[in-house]
Amino acid sequence: MSGPWMIAFSVLTGVVVILVLIVFGILRRVSVVLEQAEAALQANGPPRPSGLPPGTRLPAFEGVTSGDSHFASSSLRGTPAVLVLLGRNCPSCRALEAELAAVKVSELGVRVVAIVNDAEHAERLRRTSELEVVQQLDHSVAKALQSTMTPHAFVIDAEGVIEETGIPSSFESLRALTMSVRRRDQQTETREVARA
Repeated sequence: MSGPWMIAFSVLTGVVVILVLIVFGILRRVSVVLEQAEAALQANGPPRPSGLPPGTRLPAFEGVTSGDSHFASSSLRGTPAVLVLLGRNCPSCRALEAELAAVKVSELGVRVVAIVNDAEHAERLRRTSELEVVQQLDHSVAKALQSTMTPHAFVIDAEGVIEETGIPSSFESLRALTMSVRRRDQQTETREVARA
């Protein structure tokens, strides 16, 4: 090899070594940040979804059911329910909808109301599942619940108070969300039977 090639090879080797050292340094820093984030998640638990927190009274809102019937949030009082906000173009929502279509939603033991944005989505859900479907107008339900995501579930007790919120990814996660309100409802029934 001649002199200029040797110099070029040496410079190129030096540049490669420097780049490798930079990449290793970046990876070390990223791993530290990831470890800190993981420790914070373990200490604080998973992040809660946006929206009204548990303990809040269900706000007033309206929507449209099948046949353009009027739906009001006040109709939810008196029985435990879960509101599930679903987006038409949301992959997680489509997966949850497919699962809900394949099971008996009544197994949850609470009234299940799917909240959607458009008539076509509402009609498809009505045809493929046993969900009670409400079409919100101009995102009115999401605004009332202060929700910015889908799927997003709000578990409501019989008095109209939000008992739990969450991001259901499956029928089983929806069942887990409704567990507290179902347990409390069963305790109330047991007390009423004991009094009688």
